[in-house]
Amino acid sequence: MKKAFKTAMAVLCTALIVSLTGCQKEPEDLIVGTWIETEATYSITQNSETHSMSLLEEGETVEMVFNKNNTYSSVYHSNEGDSSESGTWSISGKKLTLIATEGGLDTDPQVFNIDNIDKKNMVLSRSESDEDEDGPYTVTIVMKLSKK
Repeated sequence: MKKAFKTAMAVLCTALIVSLTGCQKEPEDLIVGTWIETEATYSITQNSETHSMSLLEEGETVEMVFNKNNTYSSVYHSNEGDSSESGTWSISGKKLTLIATEGGLDTDPQVFNIDNIDKKNMVLSRSESDEDEDGPYTVTIVMKLSKK
């Protein structure tokens, strides 16, 4: 009886481990689909002071579509009108790279940290450091998106 119980427990534990780890999706699988940017924050830190502001005004939205063939498109619905961008995307580890091929202001690769991604939510961030006459500073952009 003890041997049967131990065998049953071993099978149950193995099944549990496989079900918990086998169902985890990779960021490449999770990102495919339509996302709505719900919040975008711009922060600048210099001389131990941080100033933040929202990048989206009341009524503005950004819709991003990530396709399985590693292309993307985005539409920025602003109060002054719409603008769009399209290009290619790739993920390496926890980094999302966007390269605009049409409509983008910057055709250089834009690399974002994937801070969080699941079936419904995604948080992307990007930081850059530089220096001006007041000293070194860091600019950080954090975008929160929800799956449509």
